[in-house]
Amino acid sequence: MALFRKLGGWAGLIRLDIVTLAFAFRHPATPWYVRGLCLLGVAYLLSPVNLASYFIPPVGMIDDALIAAGVIWLALRLMPAQAREESQVRAKAWLVRFKTWLRNGVLVVVLYVLVFGGGLLYLLWHLLGS
Repeated sequence: MALFRKLGGWAGLIRLDIVTLAFAFRHPATPWYVRGLCLLGVAYLLSPVNLASYFIPPVGMIDDALIAAGVIWLALRLMPAQAREESQVRAKAWLVRFKTWLRNGVLVVVLYVLVFGGGLLYLLWHLLGS
């Protein structure tokens, strides 16, 4: 269980770093080369051409994970401290709002499925029962 807790903590940090980079990309103090590095990283991850083949799935996934982690790490290190700190504050606030939005969205979907499924079961009951 400790391993899953640790992995969850790392996932939260990566999520925060990615959202921080999204806000930093639009920050006026972010240099052009950091923006370019972020664009190259995203382009590589979305590109069908990779350094490692997807014929061996673990190698391809590890390759993508290492490239993404390297781009995130390097972009955050090259960014001015002011832009990084302001973007991180905005990212934390956005993630709190996103969690609330996600929770409400899941609730709406579950209610929709229950109502629609209940109506469908009611209809089938009456059609097959007659």
